[in-house]
Amino acid sequence: MTSDVLADAKRRLLELTLKGWGPTGSQGISQQDREEATALALLLAPRTLPGPEQRAADDSRISELHYKVLTPGFGSLSEAQQDEVVEIVARQARYNASPDGIDRARRFTLMLKKFSQQGLTTTEQTEYFALQANTPTIDPADPLASAFASRLLHRGRVRLGVVLGLGSIVI
Repeated sequence: MTSDVLADAKRRLLELTLKGWGPTGSQGISQQDREEATALALLLAPRTLPGPEQRAADDSRISELHYKVLTPGFGSLSEAQQDEVVEIVARQARYNASPDGIDRARRFTLMLKKFSQQGLTTTEQTEYFALQANTPTIDPADPLASAFASRLLHRGRVRLGVVLGLGSIVI
């Protein structure tokens, strides 16, 4: 890929990412734009999957940059920060497209539905338990998931066990 094509792909990915970060959030970006952003991110992504520590650091940093964009009076991101956004979005896309990323996303969706009023169908329960068996632990580096699990434990809704030696929480 030539450097001009690479620069154009990075510029367009940044443009689409920032469009989704606007005041209207993800409603401001069309499905076609989302698909284009995903394709560009996968094109620019490294070939290796990020590890759990890298994913946690990426999630934290992308949130920080996102809030800077939304903060009134901050202005725009520097060129270095823009490059960082493109790199992080590309790494996240690579992980999200991996079998593990797809399974974790589906498991999270089912977990939220499980605690909603509508609950899970029998087929979804079977799928949820199968996904749990394949990825049984909450990533200890994910503060949101850990906080959610702790809150459920406090309310007595689920039984949790701690995997000794790893310090991760098993649902």
